[in-house]
Amino acid sequence: MNCLKGKRVFLLGDSTIRQWWEYIVRFVKDLKPLDNHKPGKHQPKIAVNESNDITWQWFCHSYPFIASANTYPEDLKYVATRIDNITGGGDTVVAISLGAHFTPFPLDVFQKRMHNIKAAVQKLLIRSPETKVIVKLANVRENGAIEIFNNWSTFKINQILLEVFHLMDVAFVDAWDVTAVLNSKKIHPNNNILKVELDLFLSFVCSEYVATV
Repeated sequence: MNCLKGKRVFLLGDSTIRQWWEYIVRFVKDLKPLDNHKPGKHQPKIAVNESNDITWQWFCHSYPFIASANTYPEDLKYVATRIDNITGGGDTVVAISLGAHFTPFPLDVFQKRMHNIKAAVQKLLIRSPETKVIVKLANVRENGAIEIFNNWSTFKINQILLEVFHLMDVAFVDAWDVTAVLNSKKIHPNNNILKVELDLFLSFVCSEYVATV
């Protein structure tokens, strides 16, 4: 809780970074989710702690992704657009995670999307250099019934992420290494793996953060 005190955190992207939002809300009891009166998993998720001035929020990336019956088009914005609308500053943390839903498409589709996001991040860091930006790599996953959802495509996507943000003032949470070392091939890793990823994330948010067992 101390690490997030006074912070506005924007988690932008897919369901694997939505898991970060869900994990923190589940285990930090003083962080209260706000009810947006919309069912489904793709709607914006916001939790607050007023006494410690914490805002912890997740927003889904825009298409492509596998939509559900309760998906509202007005809630789906490109990550670059959301970043353009973030003021930034020393109290602001932006975490980005895209990849899994792009594996059925040619790699240049993902590459173009990430270059647009890179441009938005560059503008954000120019107007607010103190903003923390963290990029989460895609995790290892099992090969599904559709062969294009596979680790080779995911590996290539991670290469693109590393190349696009090379030499930029951003940090990386290497979910590929974490899930590979811990021998997880689930699309949505378990709580033990999420804790490791979040410990890495929080260590970038505040240098004094110490992971707990």
